[in-house]
Amino acid sequence: MPATVWTVGSAHYNSLLKAKQTELEMMSYVLISDFEINNNVVDMPILVFDERLNIPQSGYAGYIKLNDTLVWRSASALESLSLRPQSPPSVGESRFVLDEANARFLYWFTAEFVAEAQYVPVQFIITNHTVDVAAEHAVYMRSIWQYGALLTLVVAFLLLISLLSVLLPLRTLLQQLKQAQLGKTRALTGVYPSELAQTQIAINQLLENEDVQKQRLQNLAQDLAHALKTPLSVIQNHRHLPPEIHAELDTVQAIIQRQLKRPAHSGVTWTKAIDIANIIQKTMSGLQKIYPHIDFKTVTPPTAPLLHIDEADAYELLGNLIDNAAKAATSQVLVALVRQEHYIVITIEDDGAGVAEADKHAILIRGQRLDTYAKGQGLGLAIVNELIDLYQAKLDITNSELGGAKFMIRFVQTSSLGD
Repeated sequence: MPATVWTVGSAHYNSLLKAKQTELEMMSYVLISDFEINNNVVDMPILVFDERLNIPQSGYAGYIKLNDTLVWRSASALESLSLRPQSPPSVGESRFVLDEANARFLYWFTAEFVAEAQYVPVQFIITNHTVDVAAEHAVYMRSIWQYGALLTLVVAFLLLISLLSVLLPLRTLLQQLKQAQLGKTRALTGVYPSELAQTQIAINQLLENEDVQKQRLQNLAQDLAHALKTPLSVIQNHRHLPPEIHAELDTVQAIIQRQLKRPAHSGVTWTKAIDIANIIQKTMSGLQKIYPHIDFKTVTPPTAPLLHIDEADAYELLGNLIDNAAKAATSQVLVALVRQEHYIVITIEDDGAGVAEADKHAILIRGQRLDTYAKGQGLGLAIVNELIDLYQAKLDITNSELGGAKFMIRFVQTSSLGD
């Protein structure tokens, strides 16, 4: 804007100078029309046709020089004429200059008149102070800056309104996405601009399709489990089955029961965040009744972190690990919850015999399980591995300072939209 104002201001000032030059040129014609030389004597009236040259302090003054000698000056001229060191223009030419030293404009024209049977040059000079031009230009520039500032404010306001018209719906969309991410809503509502309406429709279709797929998977698992229950019951009731077959059938039965109870989930993206410390505490309280000889201890931060995991999955994951630790422990189980830079870490330790190095590797292989780590059907750690993969977590098994095994689960701490 300053460059534009300077350009406009410069053009305005040049137009004022051009107008002033034309004005002084017209006044010089008044002097030329009144000037005569009779019998080699200058004949010039005291008062001329232009009243501005007759009124003192009008700001205008007229001068006539013959042979570089001042022969006449107007009644408005209150001071002598000083033109040094400037030289006069040639005959028939004019000059318009700004005399900054005396703060005045000067128009200078040279004409020829006959005197003593020869042509002699006569100089006609009109002066005017620069106050009026400077004042007019100052008023114009002040108006330019005022209107420019007003225009800038109006444009800025309109841009702000336009920006808000885009950002406010976008902010609302982000807030609803955050609610969907936290599991508090399954559809984006409201009216959005056309630019965002298609996004709203696509996200709602995605959420709807996800719900449909989850329900289909759950129904498929339940249908399959129900279909297997009847033939499995017939086989289990057969009187001539070997004992080892009964053990395997019990394992299959446990898998079926798990699939019947387990909801269909595809990960943590749109799962509601829960207080994982509360899940740990409730799990250990329940196991305390089963293992009264075990001292269950917990270590949690003052502000428990929220973890994006289904509550049923959290109970099953922690229940299996803590239950296995209690089975393997001699007298103590320690569960710690720690918030690290980008992770939420849960460790389960016991003071039992620990896990051999070869078995640690076997546990971490997908599809493998450690049947000898604790009593039971051997499904616990297989379920743990499945859930670890489902929630893209990481499981490490090391030796505990208590003397037994230390299971460490590291969950990526996802941030919500808009945070």
